[in-house]
Amino acid sequence: MRIVLLGNKAAGAGNGLAAYRYLMRKFNALEHDATRLGAFDFIDVTGDNLVDSLSRLSSLEIGSYDLLVVAGGDGTVTLALDAVADTEAALAIIPAGTGNDGARHFGITDWRRSADRLLNNLKAGPLNTLKTDLIKATFAADDRRQRWVLSVVTAGVDAAINQRANNYDWPRNRGRYVRAAVREFATLKGYHYELTLDGVKLPAQRLHLVAFANTSYYGGGMHIAPQASATDGQGTLVSVDPVARFTVLRVFPRIFSGTHVNHPAVHMTNASTLTIDGPDLPLLYGDGEPLGHAPVTLEVISDALTLVDNWSNN
Repeated sequence: MRIVLLGNKAAGAGNGLAAYRYLMRKFNALEHDATRLGAFDFIDVTGDNLVDSLSRLSSLEIGSYDLLVVAGGDGTVTLALDAVADTEAALAIIPAGTGNDGARHFGITDWRRSADRLLNNLKAGPLNTLKTDLIKATFAADDRRQRWVLSVVTAGVDAAINQRANNYDWPRNRGRYVRAAVREFATLKGYHYELTLDGVKLPAQRLHLVAFANTSYYGGGMHIAPQASATDGQGTLVSVDPVARFTVLRVFPRIFSGTHVNHPAVHMTNASTLTIDGPDLPLLYGDGEPLGHAPVTLEVISDALTLVDNWSNN
């Protein structure tokens, strides 16, 4: 068993560092337990910062490893996907970030519990895994530049909110996103979109929000696409028609329970590919990380990720 550990020690206001130290102690103990585990090769690529860590990760031939363990938040997982997606290596998520929305979809909600379940899984062997889909983003400006996303790509006011929230130091968790949302809603005008869904070009339209979801959560627990599945080869296009600001403020809190989908201005459509273009769109985000500018084609790639089941009682 060949294992790589990628930690983000700055994630989650201390959780990232705590999770990293905990895993290091446990993996070092396992590495010396050759009697039960047999051949066991462990490498830690965690550096002084996330940029350093990702540089170390990119220097590895990840396909020659069996498991990549990521201890961090959604952003750390998204950046790590560029290495592990569409390979034979499995990914284990230890949710130690602020939002942890990708992990939340699969029921991975506590970093220590998920770490212990992973370690028990390793001891018992073989790993229990699940094949999941990923979104592959290809940008027209450079079709060689592709990015992988586990959860949700945002391309409207939600992307603008994400960018604003990233500039806030407080409050923690979803409060930062809510604060940014209130500020963006104050000047909300909508964006002009040219969307192509599974090869069918839709009429140009003005919308407040466009998101393409592989899993169901974003923004620190917002249930943006309650019916989204990461195993059906389809993404869920969530779009919101222009409505009055008062309506936005009234409906917005319902996104945490997922009941916003009952409002007539909210639309859900399943598709395997979505092309997004428009003259005035904000920078696109994927799971809290900046991706690039439209035009972009988003494609759901079936079974592109092998995810370790560290949420069940194995």
